[in-house]
Amino acid sequence: RIEWFERLIGGFGGKRALELGSLQGGHSYMLERRVAREVVSVEANPRAYLKCLILEEVSHLQRVRFELGDFMKYRRRRRTGSNSVGQVACFTTCSILSI
Repeated sequence: RIEWFERLIGGFGGKRALELGSLQGGHSYMLERRVAREVVSVEANPRAYLKCLILEEVSHLQRVRFELGDFMKYRRRRRTGSNSVGQVACFTTCSILSI
């Protein structure tokens, strides 16, 4: 899916991505390797979130930020900022959506 979407949008270089339900962070890892400017990954399951943090540490991810919690709470918190959430792409465990 990542490769297909990358072709569809002309690459991830310099773009921001939002991943919902990151599980162990595999897509986030792939996005950083494809030079996404920023990846925000929100996971609600505490056990899966801990796996994401391990991946972040072991893989030395620099442009990925993992968040634990409900995406809707995160969304409401970000609305007050200057940028909208998911300017480029929103990734879920079930589908990939362009927003």
